[in-house]
Amino acid sequence: MARRGENIYQRRDGRWEGRYIKGRKSGGRPRFGYVYGPSYGEVKQRLLPLKAAYCGKDLEIRNTQPFREYLLAHLAQKRASGIKASSYDTYHRIVHKHIAPALGGVPMHLLTDAHVRQFLAGLREKGLGDGTIRNVFRYLRGVTRAAAQSGAMARDVCAGISLPKPKRKQVNALSRAQQKCLERAALAEMRKGAGQGLEVMLALYTGMRVGEICALRWEDVDFGGGVIRVRHTMQRLNLYGTGAKTAVRTGAPKSDSSVRDIPMNAHLSRLLRECRRVSRANT
Repeated sequence: MARRGENIYQRRDGRWEGRYIKGRKSGGRPRFGYVYGPSYGEVKQRLLPLKAAYCGKDLEIRNTQPFREYLLAHLAQKRASGIKASSYDTYHRIVHKHIAPALGGVPMHLLTDAHVRQFLAGLREKGLGDGTIRNVFRYLRGVTRAAAQSGAMARDVCAGISLPKPKRKQVNALSRAQQKCLERAALAEMRKGAGQGLEVMLALYTGMRVGEICALRWEDVDFGGGVIRVRHTMQRLNLYGTGAKTAVRTGAPKSDSSVRDIPMNAHLSRLLRECRRVSRANT
C-alpha cells in the first residue's frame, strides 16, 4: 500500500483506505474502523469527523483477564530478568501475601483506584508498618504502570494515589553505660573459648549489619591496613520451586554503597587477632 499519512493508504485496487481507533479489544489492542474512497482527499474528509467523535473519549479496554494472571506474569518476568535472589524473595512475598489475595480476582478492565485505596486501607487495618505498606504500594504501582504502558489497562490506576510521608522514627542509641554493660557480657562469652560474643563486639565497634557480620571472612580483615572490608552479606532465602523451603545464601551486599571499608580501632584489632589465633589453633 502507498501511504500518505494520517493512517490513510492507497490500496492495490486503486482505492484509498483510512482507519481510526474506535475501541479496544480484550487485552488492550486497538479496534479500528475503516472508510474508503476514490481519492486521498475524499477519504481524509470522511475520516475527520469520525476521528473527532472518538478523540478524547476514554476508550475502555475490556481486558477481562483477572489481575492475578497479569501480576504473576509480571513477577515471572522480574525473575527472568536476573534480579537478585533476595529481591525476588521480597517481590514474591509481596505478590502472594498481599496483592494477589486482595486484588487478584478483579478483571483488569474493572480494576480502579478505588480498589487500590481500599486495599491500602486494609493493609493499615492489619497493622502493617508504614515502610511495609510503602514497599507493597511501590511494587503494585510498578505493575499497573507497566500494564497501562503495554495497553493491558486503559490507564494506570495507581497514578493518582500518593501515600503520606512516613514519620521519622526516633533512633534510641545505647547509653555509654549500656554499651559498657553489653561489651562486658560479650567479652565474658569470648573468654569461654567458644568465640561467642565476637559478633556483638563487631556490631558495637563497626555498625555492620547482621548479615554482613555472618558473611565476614578472615581475608576480609586487613590487619595491616587496619580496616574490615565489607564485600558480602548472608541471608536466609526461600527456594521457590525447588522442593526445599529455605537455604542460607551468601551474596553481594544490599547496595553499592554497602560495599565499604570500615576502620578498626586497636581494641577490636587485638580481639580479632586473638580470635584468628584460636581459630587456626583449633583447625
